Amino acid sequence: MSRVITQTLRQRAADTDGFVANGTFAAGPLTLDGALVTNNPFSGNAEIDFEGDGFLGILVGFTTGATGSVADATIVGRDIYGNPVTEVVTMPGAASAVSSTIPLLFIESITLDGAATNLSVGIIAADAQYGPWIAGNYFNEDINVTLDVRLNATTANYTLEHTIQEDLLRNGYDGSSKFDEGAPWAGATTDVQGQVVGPYIGSRIRLNSGTNAVLTVRWLQAGGGTT
Repeated sequence: MSRVITQTLRQRAADTDGFVANGTFAAGPLTLDGALVTNNPFSGNAEIDFEGDGFLGILVGFTTGATGSVADATIVGRDIYGNPVTEVVTMPGAASAVSSTIPLLFIESITLDGAATNLSVGIIAADAQYGPWIAGNYFNEDINVTLDVRLNATTANYTLEHTIQEDLLRNGYDGSSKFDEGAPWAGATTDVQGQVVGPYIGSRIRLNSGTNAVLTVRWLQAGGGTT
């Protein structure tokens, strides 16, 4: 069996208050009012939806001002396969930043359990961005992938990741059993083409840093794997 998958992954621009504009908040749901928020045409609810052409897995970054907050923020959303996700992130105190660990495609709500001042919520430039997982081998067989990554950016640094989490596509990535491919795919800064040998359950591209990065990724898979 063989298959070809082509991805165009465009970096999402940093916007530290793109989800929630800087402000002072009491405990309770934050109003999603940043520039990256849209209104659902059916429900009218404010939401954040990254469906489309780009890195779909985005981390939620919280930036605090001088008085800060140590409240917990509960994020409710979905991962890139539509699986429900809830993550609790503790605010970093004064004049600092902290981010979620689960890459999200969709954010439904963010709720604080305490007060926060000078708080902004959005995309932090230093955070990695993630392409969708590409299913690899579910049958414990060897698999061979020819992978071609073309980079169109002034600067970019990316890494090929793998996972052996068996319920990846059913329940979404839970943060376990992840590892990076070795050279030349670890921290690559130029075009790379080569072979990657499994077995593994899934693979994806992680953008570590960049400036207006666009990656064209072609996966040619042969042997084992999924149909």
